[in-house]
Amino acid sequence: MRLPLLFLLAVAACVAVSEAKPRRRPKPPIKGDDYSRPGRRRHRKSSVCHFGKQTYELEAMWNPDLGSPFGVMYCVQCECVPIQRKRRVVGRVKCRNIKRDCPKPNCKNPVMPVGECCKTCMDDASRARSRIDMVEEDDEPNGKEFAVLMTGLSSYNSTGSPSSITNALATGRFRLARRQLTYSFYYERMPRRPDRIVFFDEKVRIVEELTTSATEYETESQKVCGVWKKVPRRYRRKLKGGQLHVGLAYGEPEEEGVEQLDLAVSGKILRYRGLQTEKFSALLAPPEDQPGASSGAGGTAIVSLASQTGSFHITLVTHGLWGPEETGDGPLVVQMSARNSGKMSMDRQIDANKVTEDETIIEAKTSLLPEEMRRLARAQLHLKVFSRTHPDRQLEGIIMPRIGCNVFSALLSGVKSNDKTPPATTASGLATLRLWNDGRLDYAIRLIDVRSTVLRISIETDLRRRAGGGARPAYEVDDVLPQYLNGWANGTLRRMVARDVEALLDEDLYINVGTEQYRSELRGRVTQLTVSEARQSDAPIMLTSRNSSSAGVAWMAVDDDCALHYKVQVADRTPGNRRIELVEFPGRKRRQRVLAEFGGSRAENRINNLPKTTMMRMEKGQTVVKVVPLNGDDEMSSEHAKVFVPKSCLPTRRIRLDNYHMDGDDGLENEIQRSYDCEYENQIYEEGTQWEASHESCKICSCTHGKVSCERILCPTLTCRNQHTPNGSCCPVCDGDEPEEAEVANDPTEGCLLANRFRAVGSIWHPYVPPFGFNKCVTCTCQLGSAPGDYQVSCSKPPCPDLDCPGREYMPSGACCRECRPVAKIEPRILASTYRGAMGDEAHEMSQEEILQAGGCRKGTMVYRNGDTWHPRIATIGLMPCITCRCRDGSKMCGRTRCPELNCRNTKEVPGQCCPVCVDHNKPTEKKATRRRRSQV
Repeated sequence: MRLPLLFLLAVAACVAVSEAKPRRRPKPPIKGDDYSRPGRRRHRKSSVCHFGKQTYELEAMWNPDLGSPFGVMYCVQCECVPIQRKRRVVGRVKCRNIKRDCPKPNCKNPVMPVGECCKTCMDDASRARSRIDMVEEDDEPNGKEFAVLMTGLSSYNSTGSPSSITNALATGRFRLARRQLTYSFYYERMPRRPDRIVFFDEKVRIVEELTTSATEYETESQKVCGVWKKVPRRYRRKLKGGQLHVGLAYGEPEEEGVEQLDLAVSGKILRYRGLQTEKFSALLAPPEDQPGASSGAGGTAIVSLASQTGSFHITLVTHGLWGPEETGDGPLVVQMSARNSGKMSMDRQIDANKVTEDETIIEAKTSLLPEEMRRLARAQLHLKVFSRTHPDRQLEGIIMPRIGCNVFSALLSGVKSNDKTPPATTASGLATLRLWNDGRLDYAIRLIDVRSTVLRISIETDLRRRAGGGARPAYEVDDVLPQYLNGWANGTLRRMVARDVEALLDEDLYINVGTEQYRSELRGRVTQLTVSEARQSDAPIMLTSRNSSSAGVAWMAVDDDCALHYKVQVADRTPGNRRIELVEFPGRKRRQRVLAEFGGSRAENRINNLPKTTMMRMEKGQTVVKVVPLNGDDEMSSEHAKVFVPKSCLPTRRIRLDNYHMDGDDGLENEIQRSYDCEYENQIYEEGTQWEASHESCKICSCTHGKVSCERILCPTLTCRNQHTPNGSCCPVCDGDEPEEAEVANDPTEGCLLANRFRAVGSIWHPYVPPFGFNKCVTCTCQLGSAPGDYQVSCSKPPCPDLDCPGREYMPSGACCRECRPVAKIEPRILASTYRGAMGDEAHEMSQEEILQAGGCRKGTMVYRNGDTWHPRIATIGLMPCITCRCRDGSKMCGRTRCPELNCRNTKEVPGQCCPVCVDHNKPTEKKATRRRRSQV
């Protein structure tokens, strides 16, 4: 592959950065994560690479897709290479041609498999793929739990050693699943909420830097929640190996040239026993009145509990309990007592082992009485750890529910009813719950279309089978019916016990709604809401069915990269897959867009390249979300859904749209500022798109810099003698070789799809490349692949003959290959624009600098004189003979050869010409031209 192609690939790696549009938080109680959007800042994605509109992790490899008409370049391999830049590790895209690495096949007739670059032998059963498999395989085990203790050893200098100490403390919990690292931090003794989360390695090199969100729940509970998406494989390995650190910091991201990494708290992410079964946690700090309280000491507790037996297990991770004079192990005392009464529940002396110079891990077990378990669930147990030899070195804290983003939801429908006879209802509902540090549980339950009197709204457990046989009986946590009014039940549970917290965190709680007609008309399981981009929506979108008890809920939001994130959960009895549809209502019209297909009850993904007009309608609430089963008619739909969209993702062209007004338009209602989008036949097209013309047949239109240009379809030259133009077709075909276009249109799977146009197998055409138009030097065809039902587009350029005229090669106008210039005697002359010196004096050829000063132009490595003309060349396509560029006074201008309108049906191409001619009127036209010339003579 030539160097210009690699340059084209490098230019494609770009991304836009934009600010998010502030949105007003909706009314409680049911709402999404109320992020303070005016403070949202785009985090530095230092550990990813951007190629076109795609994002790749470090060390990822892929084949670039250049779109129509080029497709996937299987012989070009790109890689996201990590590069050290100051204190950061950033990604850079590097692409290379791998065709030269292809081995030589050991057979007579090698074949080219679909999606490969190298030819292989069909009978070689053990042949390996010629390119690296680009499918991402997550070879890291999912569902791994990690924790961190973060103390005030906050600033790291250029040597990697801590340079300052504070009394701030924090602890965090992590879960790695599907290349995503979900995190939650709890902090104390910090003057304000941290602004950034910094991940760095053992050499204090920043590998990722994220900005924190600011939800109401996180602010009041002193927590920081979020997710690191698409963690590169190299950092997943470091995480498992205990080589990854994390810190919380204030202010804006660090600059490239700083000598210190200023963090409020930091620590190493490690794996500890008990994390998989953790139900309660604690952050331990030195007493405020203890001398040297700001010495960087601290601890965290990982608590596991079996509520039925009262078995209590605790793992303590501590820093700073050992003095500098203590070099070996020593005894530590662990005490647990009631917060107010001081009644001791645990008093153990344990011989602790120093894991590192500062870290100590302690494990202890005991049994709790029912009263103690009630205090445990309500954050009323106090934990203290101190050294037996130095009792003044203490760490203490309150045991609270497990540190995490403890936000839960339950989708209520008749599908989950535990009645023997399924209820015939169309009612549905949604509940959101939040667990606080002191054991309080806030709930907000919304019921929709319940037509009979509600008699019971209970939060309860389900009948659960035990591993050894038998079943754990179900019990009711509370009945919240007294809080029900006008379809809402809002309140707080303040007297939860340990088994309630255990059931909530194990996702064993249910919400049941009983009415006069049914004992269980609506029912749903309480599950934890994971952190995602989709949850930044203003409010969840309810999906209901008109014919059954099926229900669903969707979260949707658009990020700063203008990608739509969605998360859908459904409850229905329809088997098989479903598809998610987005229905737009542009005025009186209705437009339907399929987002994805999924199986099961949940779906979560992101959609790129949505039109800006679609995002505008989503932002204005002019869309409806639907979930449609593929094998049934039980369709679920929402009311008009309003989705958060950043202002930078909205269309900026000045067009008229009904019921639309953008803030800050200075009175220009229903208008938007101008950009490069195009309007054609009441439709909006983005720059670079192409489509079939509707105002005139056999024309292709494209959008370039806000202008619509349409051009008649250029038909390939046929070598057969007998040809005709089928009905509904624009180009002639050979007799007996007519592509079945009608069948392809009815069955999109039987043909090729290119630029939103279907092509029959065997059809040929010239590619249309905006803004240059049709390229007559390249011919594309739709071919049948090696596998059944596999079709691929193949484009090629006819080979040009080798020329034996060095110095006389040139490209004639409208030709596809270079030719030899005829040898002729030309009188020598000296042009003022080319040579310098007086007439009659010795002439000197001008340098490139002098040519540019005289009005010349530079294009790449070539320099053209003022007045020169040339044909541009595009990588992988070649020369564009029907495009002519001219240098005029230092400026380059390019234009296509204008072809006259032909009043005939059948046309053909003439070698060496850019414009087609009529097949039936060539001779009469030539005779008329001959008579006209004779009359003039």
